[in-house]
Amino acid sequence: MNDARADYLEALVANVLNRPSAALDHIDRALSLMAANGGAPVDETFLHLARAHALRLAGDDDASASELALSDDDALGWDDDGLVSWYTEERARTIPDAAPIADDEEPD
Repeated sequence: MNDARADYLEALVANVLNRPSAALDHIDRALSLMAANGGAPVDETFLHLARAHALRLAGDDDASASELALSDDDALGWDDDGLVSWYTEERARTIPDAAPIADDEEPD
């Protein structure tokens, strides 16, 4: 699990450095590690958010929107308000021009 989280952190750095290809490589490796060894759904959600950011940086807006919708759906299913708030803040920081999270009501 630590290797997957390390790849997640490396993906975040790659995104900040505007290296979306490297970010996508790290995200793919992290998701593969989690598929093989198990992982927390919250980690997968944040990996999908990082993928949405990388795809946006790469100019693939349609794929970015799909990944963002996937991560939004996951996050809105959480029952931990703190995690939802963290996700919402990270989402706004990484993709500030994205449409608001599509839900019937705002997260509590």
